[in-house]
Amino acid sequence: MATPLETFDHYYQPVRQHIQSLASKWDSFENAYNGVSEQLKKPTGDESWKSYNLHKYALQQTHTAVAEIVPEDDPGFDWETDNPEQNDYADVVEALVNDQLRKDEYGSKKYLSVLLAAVYGGCPVKTSWNTQRERSVRLTPSGPVVEYRIVTDRPTATLIDPRDFGYDLRARSFSEARFAYHRMRLTVEEIESRKKADGSPLYDVGEVKKLREWFDGNASSDRPTQTYDNDAGGEVERQRTKGIEVIEMWTHNRVIVRAGGSFIIRNDERVDPIPGLPFDVVTILPALNDVWGMSLMQLLRDPQEHTWTLENGSLNLLKLALDPPRSVDVISDPDNADRAWKPGQTFPTSMTAKDAVQTLNVQGIDPLGSLSAVAQQREVMEYITGITSEVSGQSNADTATQAALNQRQAKGRIGKMIASTNRAWSGVAKKFLLLDQAFMDYTKPVKMLGQRGDEWVHVSPQMIGGEWNPRPKASTQDAIKELTKQNLSEFLSVALPVNGMVSASGKAIDWAPIVEQLAELNGIPAQSVVVDAQQLFEAQQEQTVAEAEAQAAAQAALPPEPEGPPDPQVKIFESMSYKDLPDGAQAAMLESIGLPSDNVAEDNENRITGYSEGQLARSSSSATE
Repeated sequence: MATPLETFDHYYQPVRQHIQSLASKWDSFENAYNGVSEQLKKPTGDESWKSYNLHKYALQQTHTAVAEIVPEDDPGFDWETDNPEQNDYADVVEALVNDQLRKDEYGSKKYLSVLLAAVYGGCPVKTSWNTQRERSVRLTPSGPVVEYRIVTDRPTATLIDPRDFGYDLRARSFSEARFAYHRMRLTVEEIESRKKADGSPLYDVGEVKKLREWFDGNASSDRPTQTYDNDAGGEVERQRTKGIEVIEMWTHNRVIVRAGGSFIIRNDERVDPIPGLPFDVVTILPALNDVWGMSLMQLLRDPQEHTWTLENGSLNLLKLALDPPRSVDVISDPDNADRAWKPGQTFPTSMTAKDAVQTLNVQGIDPLGSLSAVAQQREVMEYITGITSEVSGQSNADTATQAALNQRQAKGRIGKMIASTNRAWSGVAKKFLLLDQAFMDYTKPVKMLGQRGDEWVHVSPQMIGGEWNPRPKASTQDAIKELTKQNLSEFLSVALPVNGMVSASGKAIDWAPIVEQLAELNGIPAQSVVVDAQQLFEAQQEQTVAEAEAQAAAQAALPPEPEGPPDPQVKIFESMSYKDLPDGAQAAMLESIGLPSDNVAEDNENRITGYSEGQLARSSSSATE
């Protein structure tokens, strides 16, 4: 019969070798995410003039994709059951689990899990019950008394580094996995402090004592230390890998824990309420026939490296074009062969005096062509992730139709990523409820949204009993809603030109259901947009009458016009010209300017010939005054 250590190694060793082979790839994916090139080396010496710009395109694309996949921070699950007696408690189950997920920092954990899945291909999540006690000292007349108060007593989700997780390699989906393990680094004190629910030690006391005697405090990690922007010296990584290696191996019916490589400190039959393994794996790009998924970094790494090469090459060509190398006339220069090619470099040559210094004609310098190649590589990265320019709030499409098509296709791909992510977190939510059913032995107050606003409800274990299945209702539905809005809008833009037309079969388009659905998708009450035609006509009539009454009231408020006709003299002098004056007035005006006034009535037109209208107007004005 195999010993517990042999049983443990039977499960662990093949998987550990597989994980170690993947670790080198994960290092490469981390480099791509952090903007570290594995092909370009920083120029030094004579080549220090060359460009070395490494923009983090993969990081930008990844975070944009993750923001689309995890648009909300608040958990949202509908709970379904086949037991009609429990249906009335669906909102209670939803409020309880959502409240616990929210207190467990669901928003930040989900975002980070999707980010880790984008970099590594997957992110393991472990669900367990978390009880934390707070120590306090109370002073009494007989002396100080140490007390412990429970401050946390609920389920929790723990994100695991992919290097510290392994699973059954025969499994094509996690539901098929027979076992999985979780590796940790703990001090002896942490191992000794872990307790079961009844307060007894979690680990075998005798084996832990042997472990303490063996441990010298300098246990090291088998993982090479990496240094990045936020840990330039690698000290964070070194501290996290100190301590004793403790590995929990979970099967469907047992838990075996190995510490220090050879000490089995726990070998118990499982008594927790989770029917399968207490793990879920978050993926965004499923792989063929594997629990683990595809990494976005694996897809973005090579295009990003090509982009860096082209960008830096374009800048180098531009430098050479602005300051090209030169040839210099010297008799002999033994160092000529060692001269580096760079902007402004001189090369000895044998020429006449007038041609002592010449600029060399550098062939093939086309920075613009290189920049065009850079743009093509960036488009490759956009299509890999599904985060096209339209999704990012820009548009490089030639037409609005093409832009809408690009956005629709991208949203469809993002929707698949959302569904894959939600499957894993739905598993976490269900495990939360299973742990509640097993360990919640008292009523728990939970805030719920009632008819009168927020109200507190005391949830009892009887309310949450039975079989429940969560269904995500936030992110996936949002993506579907956006696609539906786009489809309806596109249909309206095509169908509106035929509005009112009747086909040969006597059929026409009924716009009401389409407009109602589009209004509801945009958060507008349908009844405020689609109304009965008779009601609309009556409302328009009422509005017309109201406008007429308002206009009449405004007219009545104007001051009254003066009574009687206007002064005729004023009217005459305002509108009168020379020709309109009576004969006597014409004669008087002519005499005032020194002209004879005889026979004015008979030869009026002849006598004023040759005088300008301006003179007559001035004369008319003086005569009037």
